Amino acid sequence: MTAVDPLEFRKFAGHFATGVAVITALSSDEQPVGFTANSLTSLSLSPPLYLVCITRDSDTLPVLLNSSCFGISLLSEEQQYLSNHFAGKGGAEKFTEVPVHASPLGIPWLQGAIGHAECVVTAVYEGGDHVIVVGEVTTVRHAEGKPLLYFRGSYAAVSSS
Repeated sequence: MTAVDPLEFRKFAGHFATGVAVITALSSDEQPVGFTANSLTSLSLSPPLYLVCITRDSDTLPVLLNSSCFGISLLSEEQQYLSNHFAGKGGAEKFTEVPVHASPLGIPWLQGAIGHAECVVTAVYEGGDHVIVVGEVTTVRHAEGKPLLYFRGSYAAVSSS
């Protein structure tokens, strides 16, 4: 079997439109961490499960695994700046001047997002250059608004029909 070129695979995967979310967690000393994710999947309704794929060199990964829970903020189309902001490296300083509120478990949720969830980690799997984290959803909230989408390496918008 021949290997697929990583750049061609990335180009192919980019043809699948995804939503954009920020995944958050709290360190043992209550410092928030977070990163932008579009590799997020609703896995099961019973029990309610989400999975997120996190690159191995993410600053957030060790904190998330240590805390055993994480938050999901589904970004609205007006929050592209937050997607860009949380895409880079950094810890708690990413949250400076970013409006958040606490989930019932105290995890930071980004204000203005069209949906929020908090999850308790139930499983962790190896996934190549990523780690697959499965979380059982304990709380969900949703609001009106249009989602921020990502397609072919760029942000996209939902068009009205």
